[in-house]
Formats: sequence, structure tokens, C-alpha cells
Amino acid sequence: AVVSTQSTGMTFTQPAPTRIININTAQTPEPVSSPDDNVSSAMSSREATITSRETTMTSRDAPLDGIVTSRDDVMSRETSILMLQSLIRGFKARLRYRNKVEQVRQELYNEYQEMVLAALVIQRVWRGYSIRKMLWQWLPWLHRRQERLVIQHKCAIKIQSVYRGYLLRRR
Repeated sequence: AVVSTQSTGMTFTQPAPTRIININTAQTPEPVSSPDDNVSSAMSSREATITSRETTMTSRDAPLDGIVTSRDDVMSRETSILMLQSLIRGFKARLRYRNKVEQVRQELYNEYQEMVLAALVIQRVWRGYSIRKMLWQWLPWLHRRQERLVIQHKCAIKIQSVYRGYLLRRR
């Protein structure tokens, strides 16, 4: 059965309790599902048609006693539905927020990695430049030192050859 509330415009579907109604005599045997239902007492044989699991109202003046017991029941259902919708919306919002935060965090991390790589390139270029500059400053000194080493090497060879000649003549 369908119940609609005019205050919120919401529609609920509620299965009615299962009852067996004798349409010829409009008498009902013992209730099958819930003992507090009074649906059959207010209904005549021309007002109801029974299916196996839910009650289908055919008359326009059929009572709603067995479908909705009170306005508080409808309001509590509306409140429950609104609460459930609110919880689901909050959950989805938290998921969207978490995904957005993770996306921003990943973008920041990627930018950081790019900056680190750029800093490493700058350091590598600077160190190479500074070493070459230092070598160019030392180059004249290195040339002089190399010339001195060449002269010292030639002198050492000359001293060794003179000494070896002396030793050979002495024997």
C-alpha cells in the first residue's frame, strides 16, 4: 500500500499484513501475521481484494487503519528516512573530501619532487663550474709545478747516470 504525506511530499510503500478474507461473508479468520490489525473489521466484501502478501484497496472509502496506525508513525518514518539520507550524504561528502585531499597531497608531492630534481641539477651545474673555475685559477701554478717536476726528473736522471758511471769506473 502507498502512503503519502502532504507536509513533505514524500511517499512510502508499506506491505500490509497478510490476512485471509472470505469475500462472500466478509468474515476474517484468525490473523496470520499481526494480532493488533483491525483492517478486516472495517472492510466489507466489496471493499477489498486480497493477494498473497499485500493488501490492495479497491474502494475509495477504504480505511487506512491497517496500513498506517498514526501520524506519529509516518513522522517517525520520515525522520528515519531523512536521517538516513543525511548520513549517506555526509558519508559521500567525506569520501569526496578525502579524495580531494589525497589528490592535492599528490600534486604537492609531485611539485616537491620536481623542485628537488631542479635543485639537484642546479647543484651539479654549480659544482662543475666552481671546480673548473678553481682549476683555471690554479692552472698557471700547475704549469709551473709541472715544469719544475720535469726539470727535477731530468736532474735526477742526470745525477743517477753520473753516479752509475762513477761506480763503473771505480771497479
